[in-house]
Amino acid sequence: MKKTCALLITGLLLAGLPAGQASELPTNMKERVPSGIVRHRFAMKGEYVRSSWLGANERRSKPAAVRSIASGARGSSSERSPRGAAREVPMAPPERVHESGQVIGTAASATLGPIPYTRFPVQGDYRSFPTSTNGKIFVTFPEGTRSCSGTVVSSGPDNPRGVVFTAAQCVYQSSLGGWAKKVIFVPAFSGNRPFGEWTASEAFVADEWVDGGENLHFDVAVLYIPPRPNGETLEKDNTGGMGLVWNQSPEIRPVESFAYPSGGEFGGQRLFACRTETRSDLPQPEGPGPPTLAIGCDLPQEGTAGGGWIIHDPIRDDFYLSSIFSYKVADEKEVSFGPYFGSEVAQLYEAAAGGDRVTHRMKITLKLKGHLRATGRITARDGYAPCGNNAPIKIQRHKRGRWTTVRTTRSKRAGKYSVPIADRPGRYRAFSPAGAVNDLNLCSAAKSRPKRT
Repeated sequence: MKKTCALLITGLLLAGLPAGQASELPTNMKERVPSGIVRHRFAMKGEYVRSSWLGANERRSKPAAVRSIASGARGSSSERSPRGAAREVPMAPPERVHESGQVIGTAASATLGPIPYTRFPVQGDYRSFPTSTNGKIFVTFPEGTRSCSGTVVSSGPDNPRGVVFTAAQCVYQSSLGGWAKKVIFVPAFSGNRPFGEWTASEAFVADEWVDGGENLHFDVAVLYIPPRPNGETLEKDNTGGMGLVWNQSPEIRPVESFAYPSGGEFGGQRLFACRTETRSDLPQPEGPGPPTLAIGCDLPQEGTAGGGWIIHDPIRDDFYLSSIFSYKVADEKEVSFGPYFGSEVAQLYEAAAGGDRVTHRMKITLKLKGHLRATGRITARDGYAPCGNNAPIKIQRHKRGRWTTVRTTRSKRAGKYSVPIADRPGRYRAFSPAGAVNDLNLCSAAKSRPKRT
């Protein structure tokens, strides 16, 4: 197989892994960890924004979500995961009520290429979790446009930040003028847009991609998708989040990969999957870095880059993103390559999921007056006033074993709210979902003590 590499655009995956294996990696799998991360802020309203570098002496704080995952409980520890340790972020379904389901497809018999695989179109409702975490990406570069694929990854509890994994080539390409001007993620795309369009505000890539001649060993980008002005979030309110795993042993393991291919028999309107296995012993592209992984898949180049490769942990019954489609090699259409997810991928994830923000813990009160009015106040425990202004409030009634929202409103000045509700006996509470005031300040979710009428 030739070492000359041509860039690919490919998809997302689902299938089996022995849980959380932390076996020691071969020496060449730890060959290089990047010294820095490049953060690029996309232009808003036609303005160009300079990119910035996050070097080894300018580390970002680990988000609360990652601290919780690493330690097993919330805490203030800011230590990073030991380099080389196998770690994972668990999958998280959306808070919306919608059926969950496995990938459905009409699988033909396995194709006997260099790596056996089965390719099929994904059928059923794309809005069903975890299929809903797949999406198509529309990119506008200074010198052209292209499409890619991407995967929503869980950002952790009480975190409104949307985190989408794709390929670095989907946000920075020197041949197309450098940094993309605009990146739009459309989850569960099927020709229509059931969850709408979501514009990325920032992208995080390894400096080996931007400063290292677009080194294919580091062809990974993580997008930050901010909440909408009304507080609606990509992951928590719509798609849910796929799990994430890194520093895994490179042994052969089953995998399913997903993407929105374009060209030929593919029109870019449907999600396709390849059921196959990963390999790490094939010829490599130029440049330093951990060996790239390979899978059997004949999806074409256009539209596929950035799509996720998903492995299944049968013990925990959880699914994890373990790599993405990156490139193909000349004269071998039935093999696709993706980067190894090492410690640098954890750094990219932490940068996108945590940002430089402060999380303000919130509290909310509830009083029931007359026939019947709900009143109260929402405030930040540290006194940060903006978290209490115009905060979304849900008045909920306990019915048939679950809390059901009966009225929504927003807080006024100083966090106060007052809203009439139907006069019915029962238990009530006030709830406010997590939300961001801006890129630097996050307001946590809050719920009051139940009140009975």
